[in-house]
Amino acid sequence: MATLRMPWCPSSRRFLAQGACQSIEDAWTLAVTLARQSNASIAERLLEYERRRQPRTTRVQAGARAIVKMAHEADPERVRVRNGRWKGMARIDPLAETSWAFVWGHDERLAAQQAPDEVVGIANAREGKRMQRPESQRAFNIWKNTFTPEDVARGHDGMREAYDRMLLSHFPVPRDVSMEKVELHGVQALRVDAAEASTDSPVVLHFHGGAYVLGSARSSLEYAHRLSAAAGGACYTVDYRLAPEHPYPAAVDDALDAYRGLLATGVPSRQVFLSGESSGGGLALALAIAIRSAGLPAPAGVFAVCPFTDLTLSDPTVQARSGDDPAAHRDSLCLLGASYFQGHEPTDPLVSPLYGDLRGLPPLFLAVAQGEVLQSDATRLADKARAGGVDTTLRVVEDSVHVFTLFPFLPEARRTLAEFADWSRERIGCAPQSLTPA
Repeated sequence: MATLRMPWCPSSRRFLAQGACQSIEDAWTLAVTLARQSNASIAERLLEYERRRQPRTTRVQAGARAIVKMAHEADPERVRVRNGRWKGMARIDPLAETSWAFVWGHDERLAAQQAPDEVVGIANAREGKRMQRPESQRAFNIWKNTFTPEDVARGHDGMREAYDRMLLSHFPVPRDVSMEKVELHGVQALRVDAAEASTDSPVVLHFHGGAYVLGSARSSLEYAHRLSAAAGGACYTVDYRLAPEHPYPAAVDDALDAYRGLLATGVPSRQVFLSGESSGGGLALALAIAIRSAGLPAPAGVFAVCPFTDLTLSDPTVQARSGDDPAAHRDSLCLLGASYFQGHEPTDPLVSPLYGDLRGLPPLFLAVAQGEVLQSDATRLADKARAGGVDTTLRVVEDSVHVFTLFPFLPEARRTLAEFADWSRERIGCAPQSLTPA
């Protein structure tokens, strides 16, 4: 009799109270998989059982470890941070339905009848999701493999390290890049010059993504270098303070100080373009509103890629598209977004620009991937801006990923940056010197 190798032993991976529930799910799925009428061998059926269960149990265990870590914080400062996050989650997810529906709302009887490719793993994307092109699948896989189970189990500390690791390992800065550490009105930033710039070239003030919790100026340098090359001028990527240690309004305050500091260096506002991707795109838009409210000279425009503009996560498509997008999904956006606004109102326009009065803002260039979770954040904001008379350009790209411009090998990334280059040069000198509230 042949010896069968058990490919994966779920009972050895149980963690805390979820162990009993997961064991029941395991037993049901194992029984259904073995009993199903099929020509598959026992070994093949056990491998199918592994495909069905391992992604889910890995996700549950990592999440359970993260919650236990969060609940048992002892350091007073980390307790303050944790409680602030929970206050924020109580505003947009009071019954934890978003955060833990994948556990409490799961029915393994139904799941066992679905294809194994429908299983949602630790990246919150269905295991069988495939893109149309090899290059977009490559980008999808990079996002999908950003966080290991150990990263997730360590909470935002582990996720922060993993996010920078992903960007720095996949997109290192070319050795010949001219980079300088600068301080803009007390805010740290990195200046990148990709080309000889004339005195009237666009200057980019960039804000990295990461849902206000992850990311850094250092890990955004490669993208900042390409922004600089596209604009033909310097790009300043800003190290604004991150949540949950520094909740709202820390990021907006830093962004506004960085803008003031850039103007103080002698760069005319009419040459400055605010830029950001994901939460950085939302921050760039919030900064444009703050600049208008403060009566400061207006920038020439805002370039926001896949911007996070509605931290209430109230649009139905956010839930409907979770599982398609490994970079941005409702579960993680709820946790990270709440870590930022905490006890503050999430519909404040400086938190969620979608709820602001957009009239009188500088020209906007918005880009987003078709079908991603934050598509509606970009399209709804574009509609509202146009209704308010704002010069608005919107690009929706097909078969791509969240923040596709981060991936230099994607044709749509090169095409969008080329469009930004033309768009920004056309608008040099066209923006008014100051904006006043409508």
